[in-house]
Amino acid sequence: MMRRNTLFVLCSLVLVTGVILVLFILVTSESRSSSSTDGEEILQVTPNEVEEVVLDEVISGVIPDETPVYVATFTLNIQDFSYPELSASILERLIQTHEQRNLPVEVFLTTTMVDVFPRDYPDLWEQLTSSSVVDLSYHFRPPVPYHNVAAETVSWSSLSWDEAYEIVYAYETHGLDLVTGEPTQEEGSIAKLTSLLGHPPTCVGAAAGAGAAKVVHQVFADLGARCIVDNSSFTNLGEYLETFWVRPQHVDVKLFEQLHTPAEEILVAAKQAATEIPSATTPYFLNVKMHDNDFFAQNSAWTTVYLARGARRDGPPYDTSLKSPLLSAVEQEKVYEAYVSMLDAALADPELVIMNLPQIETLLP
Repeated sequence: MMRRNTLFVLCSLVLVTGVILVLFILVTSESRSSSSTDGEEILQVTPNEVEEVVLDEVISGVIPDETPVYVATFTLNIQDFSYPELSASILERLIQTHEQRNLPVEVFLTTTMVDVFPRDYPDLWEQLTSSSVVDLSYHFRPPVPYHNVAAETVSWSSLSWDEAYEIVYAYETHGLDLVTGEPTQEEGSIAKLTSLLGHPPTCVGAAAGAGAAKVVHQVFADLGARCIVDNSSFTNLGEYLETFWVRPQHVDVKLFEQLHTPAEEILVAAKQAATEIPSATTPYFLNVKMHDNDFFAQNSAWTTVYLARGARRDGPPYDTSLKSPLLSAVEQEKVYEAYVSMLDAALADPELVIMNLPQIETLLP
């Protein structure tokens, strides 16, 4: 049995003399469904959206910078090879949670998860690739030798451009052996994700070391990537790095570090911090970030195997039998509840428009 209650709220914003603009904010469209996996009612809402014309006017400078517009993005970094069954389970639950709220989410996959999910969890893979709220992107982690915290197994400064390019290209077109740190003979990485999707993923998280960064970027560009993540500093909408547009971000909201802080307080602080950044311009972008392992383990698999005390940090062979301790069932549920609280707080915030990267790309000047 379905009950639907629809609430439309029209808010107007009066600007300075001589500029009369109306800011339409479509607040919420709520419905309740009596069916769920656990028999409880699930709240279904539509995310609040700022009309595209308003964002266009902000970007074009018609609306002055002192009129703040905030864009929130939700990012899930999926990477935990130690507990793939738990990674798959929580990702499925999170997608359902986003779908119930019609809330966009960006999912970044490592090469290992690009191998594991289609092969071992086909239903999840179908959900990932068919969901109207999910966009897939790509990132790499150790033991690839060009990650900025990986073991220094390659002397990049001693290689020619062509030699370095060949190494990176081999990694980004093949799978990854987690024990040897070498590329496999099978198709993998961003090339495989592109094949599976039928197009390159929207964005790449390219946290490369300084010695390899330029060649890594060139490989990604040649493999069709058009957006890149740069967490080294804030980024306004419309900034570019080499051939890439850079994901706009003013505040990186690391929710996994603030799980005991009320979501509303986190958002207020993030918005305030964004407006105080010198040279930052509206719209201000808040990126709310979580990792799959945050929901079930004390540490990530790649940290445990490649970086933590007791791990072999100077090179292969790596011990993939090392596993992070798990959170208790109660702790796991509390993390999930904190994430849901953040989703609902963002949806209830009339100043926020919630987007994923393909939607943001349409705003580029």
